[in-house]
Amino acid sequence: VAVAGRFVYALILDDDPSIGRVMCRVAQAAGLSALSVTDAAAFQTRYRLAPPDAILLDLQIGDDDGIAQLRFLAAQHYSRPVILVSGFDRRVLAAAERLGRDLGLDIIASLVKPFRAEELTALFERLMIRPDVPTIEQLRDAIGTDQLVLEYQPIVEPAHRQLAQLE
Repeated sequence: VAVAGRFVYALILDDDPSIGRVMCRVAQAAGLSALSVTDAAAFQTRYRLAPPDAILLDLQIGDDDGIAQLRFLAAQHYSRPVILVSGFDRRVLAAAERLGRDLGLDIIASLVKPFRAEELTALFERLMIRPDVPTIEQLRDAIGTDQLVLEYQPIVEPAHRQLAQLE
């Protein structure tokens, strides 16, 4: 649950349990609660139980891959920050970032393994102060997919009980 623009729950998908534990400890030190899972099925189950405020996603997760999880998140209309993590080189991460953004996801960063705890801490701290405001891309996507609803408030003329105008 996000509290007043603060992010408090991160879901981590990494097939290496020790890396997941490290990421959880770093998240907790930064003031977030975090849960790490090691496979796509557990990730999707946890997501459905309680959509997280932020996701850390390894691109290489055993028999599955992070790209499939990006597609899953897009299908769920996930609009919170996503951080990609991978042992792949920077070009692969950059391509995954572009794909994630093209799918409408808020990819805020990517980390190349091995990464330093300070790098991850800095990202978590950015999440903690990030206001819960939609991006221009999210608004464009919402308009393009008819997710916005225009509601008019009637102003009635009391004497005649007629609609005078709308606001």
